[in-house]
Formats: sequence, C-alpha cells, structure tokens
Amino acid sequence: MGGRWYEKCTLDGCYRYLHPEMTVEPNTEPVALEIAFRILPMNRVEFLQTVDSLILSTGTTPGLSALNCLEEVGEENTFLWRECWNSQAELELRLQTDDIKTLMGAIGVLGELDRLQIFTAGRQMESSAEWA
Repeated sequence: MGGRWYEKCTLDGCYRYLHPEMTVEPNTEPVALEIAFRILPMNRVEFLQTVDSLILSTGTTPGLSALNCLEEVGEENTFLWRECWNSQAELELRLQTDDIKTLMGAIGVLGELDRLQIFTAGRQMESSAEWA
C-alpha cells in the first residue's frame, strides 16, 4: 500500500501520519474530499486556529466517517484537508455548508489552493485547481 507522510498539526503540536490510499468497505459507496494547499508562514497560527474551530464544529456531523488536516512532512505549511463521507449525497450537502466556505475562504486569504479532489470507490471523480 502506498502513501505519503504527513504531520497532523494543531496548536498543541504536530504528529506524524502515513496517509494511505483510500480504502473502501465492501458494499458501500464512501466518498472522500481532499483539499491540498499551502499557507503563508506568517499566517500559520491564524490558519491552525481556524482549523481547530472547523474540526470541532464538523467532527460530529452525521455521515462523516473521518476528518483530518495534515501537514506534509518536509514541506512546512503544505497541508491536506481530508474528509470521508458515507455517501455522495452527504458530501454534496457538506459542500454547501458555511464550514467549507470558511475553509476555502481561509485558504484563499492565508495561502494558496493546490488542488481539490473528490474520490469514490478508490477512484478520482472530480479535480479542480480552483474552487470557491
């Protein structure tokens, strides 16, 4: 199984994490949203405060099976936001929420979007370098 090393960072510290390829449970159609971006070093603390707030408000959302914001090891201030949902419909609802708009706005103001990708059943569905 392939993957890349990331660090999960919050205001409390950073933790190493191997980000594997998405795995799929039998007889399900889970969907993953991945947003890769860079934050300007001077905006790091403000960004991590925003992330902490978003994780707290999103973490118990029905249909959400995983939520992580990871920092790539060796590439300081390069992050991957990853959400896994039980269905495409739940993800589509999520994309309309204020939390996602806040995240995308923070990325736009505090850094730069690299890519936004949606995966289902282990394959890429959609990819965008620009999304608002």
